[in-house]
Amino acid sequence: MGNLPAQRLQPGFPFERCGVDYAGPVLILNRKAPATADLRDKPMLRLTRYQRVEQIRQHFWARWSKEYVSELQQRIKWRTSSEDLKEHTMVLIKDDNLPPLKWSLGRITRVYPGRDGISRVADIRTANGTTRRAFSKICPLPVDDCSC
Repeated sequence: MGNLPAQRLQPGFPFERCGVDYAGPVLILNRKAPATADLRDKPMLRLTRYQRVEQIRQHFWARWSKEYVSELQQRIKWRTSSEDLKEHTMVLIKDDNLPPLKWSLGRITRVYPGRDGISRVADIRTANGTTRRAFSKICPLPVDDCSC
């Protein structure tokens, strides 16, 4: 067995350079483009096995971002008076147009109470500046109060 080509010995992104026997390298030009099209609404019977697995993965991430991450923000509407989000709380800013791993992380700097005294809007300091969002688009991160 011969030595590996020099390109394979350099660190880089996974699958940046890959090859198939007798076909040579396959170069990826744009890493920002999705690897596959959106398959969530396609009929299951018309998909190949790979496309079906990709459809299941896309469906999982869509549900995870809309259902599970939203559960991190525990709201019980109008039943009990729960505590509002406080200043200095670390939060994720939910964005329906981005995947969950791309959501912004920030810290609440100010909350705005409404006429009824209940806060529903907050200013959040992020790496890109300060933004104002409704509590429905803010997911507080769980904090472990450990005195280590």
